[in-house]
Amino acid sequence: MSDHPGTIEIRLPSQLRFLGVVDALVQSFSAEFGLGADEINNVSTATIEAASNAVEHANKFSENKQVLLRLRGRGNVVEVEIEDEGEGFDPRPYERELGTEDLLKLRGRGIFIMRSFMDNVSFSRLSSGGMRVHLRKVGKTTAGESDTQDAVRGN
Repeated sequence: MSDHPGTIEIRLPSQLRFLGVVDALVQSFSAEFGLGADEINNVSTATIEAASNAVEHANKFSENKQVLLRLRGRGNVVEVEIEDEGEGFDPRPYERELGTEDLLKLRGRGIFIMRSFMDNVSFSRLSSGGMRVHLRKVGKTTAGESDTQDAVRGN
C-alpha cells in the first residue's frame, strides 16, 4: 500500500474500444493503494461504466471529443474522475432505487451500478458544459487479502 499520493491523468478518444485501456489502468493503479481484488474489480467496473456513458451518451462517439480519466490515490483511498465534452445531464432522475423490472433491462442501470460498487458517487457540471463523474472507494483490505493484492500486482 502506498502512503504517497499518486495521480494519473489520460485523455481518450470517444471510442468504446479504449475501455480496455481504462480497465487495465484502473486495475493496476488501485492495487497500489491497498484495495483488495473485489474492491479493485468494483472500482474498475464503475469506472468503465462512467467512461462508456461519457463516450456514448455525452460525446456521442464524436471524433472531435475526448474523455478525461483522472485517478488519484493515497493510503487506502482511490478516487476517479471522468469528464466528458457533451451537453451534460440531470442525474437526479437516476438516483432512485431500481425495481425488479429495472434490474432485468439491458440498459439504464449504469448509475445504479456505480453507486452499488463505490463508497461515493457524485456528478457535477463543468463550466464547458460537460459533466464530471467523481467516484471514491476506501479500501477495507484485511491481512489475509495481501496475497491477493500481490497476485493482482503480478508479484
